[in-house]
Amino acid sequence: VGPRVILGWDVRLSSPEISAAAKRGLVEAGAEVIDTGLVTTPMHYWVLGMTKADGGVMITASHNPGDYNGMKLSGRQVEPLAEENAFPEIRTLMQKPEPVGLEQGRAETKDYLEDYLAFLAARFSPGPLTIVVDASSGAVGVVLSEFFKRFPQLTISPLNFAPDGTFPQHGPNPLRDEAIVQIAALAPHADLGVIFDADADRVLFLDEQGRRVHSGIVAALIAERMLAKYPGETIVSNIPSGRIVRETVERAGGRHHLAHTGHPFVQRAMRQNNAVFGAEHSGHFYFRETFFAENAILAMCAVVEIICAAKKPFSEIVKPFQKYARSGEMDFPFGDWPKLEQIIRDAFAGAEVNEI
Repeated sequence: VGPRVILGWDVRLSSPEISAAAKRGLVEAGAEVIDTGLVTTPMHYWVLGMTKADGGVMITASHNPGDYNGMKLSGRQVEPLAEENAFPEIRTLMQKPEPVGLEQGRAETKDYLEDYLAFLAARFSPGPLTIVVDASSGAVGVVLSEFFKRFPQLTISPLNFAPDGTFPQHGPNPLRDEAIVQIAALAPHADLGVIFDADADRVLFLDEQGRRVHSGIVAALIAERMLAKYPGETIVSNIPSGRIVRETVERAGGRHHLAHTGHPFVQRAMRQNNAVFGAEHSGHFYFRETFFAENAILAMCAVVEIICAAKKPFSEIVKPFQKYARSGEMDFPFGDWPKLEQIIRDAFAGAEVNEI
């Protein structure tokens, strides 16, 4: 029997074709493929972990524009396969002229949505709240439509819940200003705004006035809540999440671990430290109970429960955490890193420098 591989794909127009080709290749290489169809990336990771499969292939370009596509590869226990631990070997195998693999494998299709919904719902106990939720035309709209039916105490204003790989309303990256125009206009009529990216491994929150809440502050809030439940545990975050995370974790009696930015690095730090929760400034939130992988819906559930428990507006809840200056993320081309590094060091001559 060959290795068991979980295969999933997102809403992009090219995903079905690429998924079909990936399935053929996996079967020809001897794999036992379980095709889960259209899913979010966090659901893909959850299925991979729950079934104890040998690996996973998720066809997605995540938050990138609609004409992009790609693959997220995972090994056993939802370990990311990346440049540091797998890609060199994969390149070597690809360059061999002879076929790589065992005897012909096989493929089956299986739907895990009900199992996944049961897992999520068992971890959520909200009070009454009004929420505007934007699924960004991704697969998460299918999950959320069924999920919210289980919680009639929530009043939901759904945006872009129908999966559509053309992304007709806005691009799939919630960190872009144009992506939040629609939800920001509705957020003042709700207690909370929530917007997911195309494959739902990122989530961004807006307060009741339609203003973005930095993901580092959301991470600090969730970390505080997690440490109340799991005293003394480890929380992981990356540098752009800000010192508010470390400060909050230490004040709550937990241990803080600083990780490099990027999914493989944060997930590896989570595993090595058996961390209960992790976060990146880009809206990725990781949980030990989802095999150290991202789960944006669980992050949403945590924020909803925090607001319900506090019984005050989200803007008031986050205000004490808004104590440090933030530049926001600025992208620009620059080819000469040593020169740029020196410019930064000269500009902040008296500053403490962390080179992680």
